[in-house]
Amino acid sequence: MALYQRDDSDHWWYDFTLKGRRFRGSTQTACREDAQVVEAKLRHDALMGAILGQRASLTLDEAFGWYYKSHAAHLPYGPTLLYMGTTLSRIIGKDRSLRDISTPIVARYIAKRRGEMRRGSFPGEDPEARVRRPMSTASINREVSALRAVMNRAARHLEIEVGKVDWKALKLREADIRVRYLSNEEARRLLNASADHLRPIIEFALLTGCRAGNILTLDWSQIDLQHQVIQMKIKSKKQGGKNHTIPAPAELVKLLRRLGPEESGPVFTLKGEPVKSVKKAFAAACRRAGVPNFRFHDLRHTAASWMVQSGVPLQVVKEILGHEVITTTMRYAHMDTAAKSQAMDALASRMRHAGNATANKSLLRKVK
Repeated sequence: MALYQRDDSDHWWYDFTLKGRRFRGSTQTACREDAQVVEAKLRHDALMGAILGQRASLTLDEAFGWYYKSHAAHLPYGPTLLYMGTTLSRIIGKDRSLRDISTPIVARYIAKRRGEMRRGSFPGEDPEARVRRPMSTASINREVSALRAVMNRAARHLEIEVGKVDWKALKLREADIRVRYLSNEEARRLLNASADHLRPIIEFALLTGCRAGNILTLDWSQIDLQHQVIQMKIKSKKQGGKNHTIPAPAELVKLLRRLGPEESGPVFTLKGEPVKSVKKAFAAACRRAGVPNFRFHDLRHTAASWMVQSGVPLQVVKEILGHEVITTTMRYAHMDTAAKSQAMDALASRMRHAGNATANKSLLRKVK
């Protein structure tokens, strides 16, 4: 039997023998049609490998399709992965075998991407201008990381041959992470310049540090005003995201009570319909408020920065924002001026103590 299912897995598995060698494993997909494609490709490549003495491989386009269906389809970055796969296939070649992808090929890809431009504008800028900007090194690094993940997973799960790439040598040096946050005056101007349906969304973002996706999809069923907590699924490497609970202090409860509450249904609405995007309204508010170069996600940076500046420990900020690791939260460490002042005061105190001890010893020598 070539394809079969096991009781302990939703995926289809393949099992066939060619020239005395047995090939078996998971196709990494629960769709029979997709499994048939994977099994046929593996059988073909196994035959070619037996003739030419090579291990099986996949084309770049096939590998990205398999990776998406078997792993990334239900993850938050799934659509982004497809876009990256299209870009990689356009430059490297969708029919290029994974075994033929080497360090020079990836280096040429990076050079090509660094020479390309993208159009875009920040909220607060003229949306018609859409200034041409070079691709950022961070974006290129993420694309190369996606290629690395696809190749590694294909080699590990499908036992196919992939090329050798010096990933560490190819990683570009990135600029410092951009952290743009509002001053109290800028926040006041932005709130005053916001449309009626946008203002509570911005207030919620500043009070919680939540991402736009979690805010715009927030349902009343996720909110427990009696116990003052909000439950949501947040971005994570885990399939489907991870459970995240945030407290709802008095100011946030007050905001939510102004909007409802209801048993269920979207929290943020416009004319009775859920708000699905705030891009245009937010850009317009930024222009009216005179707050340039500011994105909606920067409201999350603002909430984090305000917490750190107020003396909230970084570990607590990490838990509130739902970061996977503390290193992500450390981007705000330089704003912890209170902790730095305490540290400098401690050094000054030790210095004064050392100075007094030295003075006392000098005085004793003079007396003798």
